[in-house]
Amino acid sequence: MISRILQLQEYYKNKGINTIRAFCDKFGIDNTNWSKYINGKKILYLTEDIIQKLQAEGISVEWIRTGNGSMFYNTQNIVSLPVYNIRATCGLGGANCDEIFELIENVSFDSKLFPASFKSELEKCKIVIASGRSMESEIFDGDYVLYQPQDFWSKEGIYIINVGGDLMIKTVLYDKVKGQLTLISKNAIYPAQTYSGQELDKVRMVGKVVAVLHKYDCKTM
Repeated sequence: MISRILQLQEYYKNKGINTIRAFCDKFGIDNTNWSKYINGKKILYLTEDIIQKLQAEGISVEWIRTGNGSMFYNTQNIVSLPVYNIRATCGLGGANCDEIFELIENVSFDSKLFPASFKSELEKCKIVIASGRSMESEIFDGDYVLYQPQDFWSKEGIYIINVGGDLMIKTVLYDKVKGQLTLISKNAIYPAQTYSGQELDKVRMVGKVVAVLHKYDCKTM
């Protein structure tokens, strides 16, 4: 990765950022450890601050990390999605939780991380942040969960559901014959929850999970 950081430094040197301090300041890198990074005596970690500054310049974080692709994103492939202040599962204190989502940031990423057939669906998505361990090993604490808003049950899958004011991420099974809805966790230590009859009135669809962004990769559902 350091070799690519040096390539990036050379690129910006030609654009007038001529000193190590100026380069490090631009991208939030600790310049006091620069020589240790270069000599392999200290690891340069890509913090959230560094990643955000790289992305703001249109620089591919994947290229920085792995060398794959080009230094700069093709802006035609960039998708920017809203991230909301909800960590599922959390108590929201009301049935209309989707209406009180507060935008906290926008996340931009290369749509080529996803299958080409999925690109047209991405712009319809929103993001919430997962909390807890009930959906491991599919979804982990702190993951960005991409969902398409919808207020109806479709085929079996992972959904974001409002249950009496609590936002949950669960696998949903719906038995039309029995009129029974079952919410299942991926982590076996969490029991399934079943709703039927009048209990179904407190369950509301928020959206269907279509992808999960882990810390270093992504997975479509």
